[in-house]
Amino acid sequence: MAVYSPISFEDISLFLEQYNIGILEKYEGILEGIENTNYYLIVNKKKYILNTLQVKILMIIISQIRFYREKGRF
Repeated sequence: MAVYSPISFEDISLFLEQYNIGILEKYEGILEGIENTNYYLIVNKKKYILNTLQVKILMIIISQIRFYREKGRF
């Protein structure tokens, strides 16, 4: 199972308000995957995927950006 960070319907709805794409009708966790939490969303009859990064993955990405920036490659 790849839903590492459970998110409520209410939390997703509040998050989506920032993007003015419509009202959340339905959501479902995507079970495939090994690191991140992903959800299928249905918003105004359109399909979306919400991807959340786990903190440990985010820290790895930030450290890689810093490394390449110091080398002048970013």
